[in-house]
Amino acid sequence: MPNPFQRKPPVCPACKMPARIIRGSCSYCSAEVYVPLAYFRWIWLLAIAVLVVIGTITYDPDHPGGWLLWLICLSIPLRVVCGILIPPWFELGKFRSGIPFIFWYVAFIIFTFFYWQAWGWLSIVLRASRGDFADLMGIFSMPLCWVNSRFFIAPDRSFSDVCGILAGNSFFYALLVFLLYRGVHARLHANRVTRMNLAADGSEDEPE
Repeated sequence: MPNPFQRKPPVCPACKMPARIIRGSCSYCSAEVYVPLAYFRWIWLLAIAVLVVIGTITYDPDHPGGWLLWLICLSIPLRVVCGILIPPWFELGKFRSGIPFIFWYVAFIIFTFFYWQAWGWLSIVLRASRGDFADLMGIFSMPLCWVNSRFFIAPDRSFSDVCGILAGNSFFYALLVFLLYRGVHARLHANRVTRMNLAADGSEDEPE
């Protein structure tokens, strides 16, 4: 009797055999295959949809930052589970490497956290007024505080609340930089392909 929970390996589009990727090639016929980016996007969309449901049920208005931090940490094992339940598919060709969004996101979380710490200590050393300190915390609370004022980093917030708010705001900054990076990368790649096609067709002007 077949096991309905048994995970089937993806099928190679060249030889139609169940295979794995070994050094960018099918383990059965050695054809160049890769897992497309569309698979990872669908998996993350599924994980985010589940997180929205869980977050709606478990929302804590008294500790919104800690609640958000818990959801962000939960996204990692949830992404792994979704990847196990939904196997990938292969496409022929070579995978185009690039800097993934998770790199930008983690980098912005680390940068924002240490930047917040540095400005916080600097405010204490310079004996900033309460108004100046509130303005500074308002900057680090954006853009989440625009959606909900409970995401404002107030002095009575716990450390987990602050970390969650910083991590949530870092998502939007990382997304903006990532989209700019992808746009510039796609433009440069298109220009390079255009130049290669012109050189191959011999359509460039030759000196007389």
